[in-house]
Amino acid sequence: MDPMLYEVENVGYGNHSPFHSMDMNPNNSELVAKSMDAKLFEALTSGNVDLLELLIEQNIEILQQVTPMKNTCMHIAAGLGHLEIVESIHRRCQTLVTKANRNGDTSLHKAAKAGHFRIVKFLIQCARNSPRSPSRDIEIGGGEAFDIVRKQNQDNDTVMHEAVRFPHLEMVKLLIREDPELLCMVNCVGESPLHMAVGKGDFNIVVQIIESNHFSCKGLNGRTALHAAIIHEHTEITRLLLDKKPELVRETDDNGRTPLHFASGLGYLNFVQMLLIHDTSTTCLLDKTGSAPIHIAAHFGLVSIIQEFIRVQPDLIDLLDGRCRNMLHIAIDHQQVSTVMYMLREKWVEGLLNGKDKDGSTPLHQAVISGNPYMANILVREKRVNLTVLNRKGYTALEIAWSERKKQGETCTREQALLLATLVHAAASSPWRGHHLSFERSISKEDILIFAESSQSYKEKANALLIVATLVATVTFAAGFTLPGGYQSDGTYKGMATLQNLKQFKDFVSIDAMGMYSSVGAVVTLIWLHFVLNVQTMPIILLVAQFLTSFSVVSMTRAFISAVNLTTSESNDLTIWTSFMECIIISIFLGGIYLAVMRYKSMFIHVNRTWVYIFSWYHEFILTKSRKNDVSILFDYNI
Repeated sequence: MDPMLYEVENVGYGNHSPFHSMDMNPNNSELVAKSMDAKLFEALTSGNVDLLELLIEQNIEILQQVTPMKNTCMHIAAGLGHLEIVESIHRRCQTLVTKANRNGDTSLHKAAKAGHFRIVKFLIQCARNSPRSPSRDIEIGGGEAFDIVRKQNQDNDTVMHEAVRFPHLEMVKLLIREDPELLCMVNCVGESPLHMAVGKGDFNIVVQIIESNHFSCKGLNGRTALHAAIIHEHTEITRLLLDKKPELVRETDDNGRTPLHFASGLGYLNFVQMLLIHDTSTTCLLDKTGSAPIHIAAHFGLVSIIQEFIRVQPDLIDLLDGRCRNMLHIAIDHQQVSTVMYMLREKWVEGLLNGKDKDGSTPLHQAVISGNPYMANILVREKRVNLTVLNRKGYTALEIAWSERKKQGETCTREQALLLATLVHAAASSPWRGHHLSFERSISKEDILIFAESSQSYKEKANALLIVATLVATVTFAAGFTLPGGYQSDGTYKGMATLQNLKQFKDFVSIDAMGMYSSVGAVVTLIWLHFVLNVQTMPIILLVAQFLTSFSVVSMTRAFISAVNLTTSESNDLTIWTSFMECIIISIFLGGIYLAVMRYKSMFIHVNRTWVYIFSWYHEFILTKSRKNDVSILFDYNI
């Protein structure tokens, strides 16, 4: 196809190709692409009225020719803004005004898309002044001249939709004067011109539409123009809509969500404040998921929004969602740690701490079900939390954690181990300990088999480490008397180290001493482990010994590298090589310590309660990837 023809075909279509979904089946005569006379096409695109008149005089039927997209002469001229050409064509063939192309666009649509005001005005005038006769009534379709103005394309867009979309203020004013009913028509996705204008943030067009006092506010998925203004953060448009159409505050979308739901979920405090000033009754409206605006705010952890709701309407703290969950349940379920901590600082949280949902679960049950050890930890530290509350299945939070731990066995995750450790420690120190006493005994009974290894296993590992630590202590001790560079054989400093005044030599001695002391410390720790009777403390002692032994090995290696550098000539290659090896050794050391800590992830039950809290904090804020709120669920209509 000629490139020029392709461009003309695309006038008013943006990036959407007019050839999209074109049926090229030669057996379908209705859809076979037709071509337009080259001279006619040249006259239309260049605006050459004389050439057009000449072609028409030769054969008036030439005006019936169309392009492959079924664009008529009127479509092309209107889309390119050639008013004289449009007038000339209309004088010869008025019916072309009503013709639609393959996308359902009339020449009026084309002119509106391209922003050709004079042509739109001319075509509307032609439609209004069209003589009415039985034959023309059939051609125009229904006998009403304004049917042309209200004609919709395949997307059900009217000329008003096109004027707003691109946008053209003067054209919108013209269309409102000519036919205000256009403002009430919606396209195939249910979008009215006002909703479209609000989405684009065109304040002037919004004002023009609202001043007409006859318009639709409908939009996609049942959302209104006020929904759109808030979603797109158009403050002035929101104020205008609230002033002119205050009833929109209570309008809901297909999910039952009001504008306040969206303002709350998106964290737009200024819009929440505006909406609450106009109407506070929407604060208690539940959407199809059973959530009120304050529940949406808790879901996304928006503390400032929650504070505003409580300031305006304090009794919202008791509002339950469709599953009988309170705000605390919801914040815990969605891992909103900062929001939970804020609530726990407030006096009004008293009534939420032990509240039950439809399954009988309290916020503490929810923390266990969600698998968040840090959340459980901050809850059990709150004395007002009752650890003995049973859900509808008759389980406490501790029993749920224990049940999950038993199911996993040796594949216990870090979260499960920390959760159980948190709850066991809390139960042991709580006023309700008597309720858990028999249960704690059942844990102790299987303690060695499930939470830890046997004492013999720990001692075997200690023996292996003891050999390594002893060897390192021996080597580093010997290195202190076989110094690099030797000793002075005569003179005042006879018997002293030859290189004692060099900085590198002092570094060697310091590092060697650290290696010896840490290895001796490891030896003492490992010997002590053999005399410990409490198996619960053995993993911690072993972890300390592992750290000291690893550190002594690194120190010994570092001392060796220092000695080599001290006794050899300076060499860039040697320096780079030794530095590289040093980095590897340190990396292995750090990796070994990390693995050792992870090795005991299922033994947190034995750690002091304070350490359990520290481990939980570390897991939440260091190991766990930051959680981002996914607001796309607000726009999910597959509920």
